Amino acid sequence: MPSGRGAGNARDAEPVRHALRPSDADLADALKDVLDPQQLKRVIARLQPVLGATNVKPGRPVDALTLDTNHLQALLTPALIAAAGLDAARVDSPPPPILWDDGANRLLVHLDQAVLTFGDGFVDVAIGVECDQTGPAPVTCTFVTSSPDRPGGFVWASEDRPRGPAAVVELWGEALIGLCWRALVDVARSGAASAGTDTFDRALVASTVVASASGFHIIPMAAHRFMRIE
Repeated sequence: MPSGRGAGNARDAEPVRHALRPSDADLADALKDVLDPQQLKRVIARLQPVLGATNVKPGRPVDALTLDTNHLQALLTPALIAAAGLDAARVDSPPPPILWDDGANRLLVHLDQAVLTFGDGFVDVAIGVECDQTGPAPVTCTFVTSSPDRPGGFVWASEDRPRGPAAVVELWGEALIGLCWRALVDVARSGAASAGTDTFDRALVASTVVASASGFHIIPMAAHRFMRIE
């Protein structure tokens, strides 16, 4: 299985934060002519819930955040669209099913029918599929994380094959696991990015992602200097 590095208020501020990515120094330069030093300090402190952490040094973590189940469910379909290789900005809502074709077999995957279920240390992704042999049916991919009381980075495990109709999972099981995994990585990346930026003005990344019944617990961090951030 591939591995990666893994809000209430942070989530609410995210649309504003993406429009405002200045560092403390940028803010100080813009406001120093109209505010005295004490006022400037207070303004920057009040803006931190919107701006998130700034100027985080490479490899340094920041405070953990939680993405609740409703927020994660809302992020899932756009993440699946991207994981399927499509441009979410050019796809209708709800997205049409995508067709997988290996030459002899075909499968419709309904990206808008995916549902997340959370528990302590695991997340299920149930995604709707359809083929001639089965008709519409769900396939469930389970991903096991470390436990909330003993977080262990962003290293997850999955079953060898998802749960669903044999005609589907025998042929398409690995591809469905890969699709769901990529979407969950993008969801975690989005959550970490909402927490702030590093000294190079790059979005923070997820160093730890743990599932619980309440959602994802994410520890964002500044990427190491050698890491490539897309």
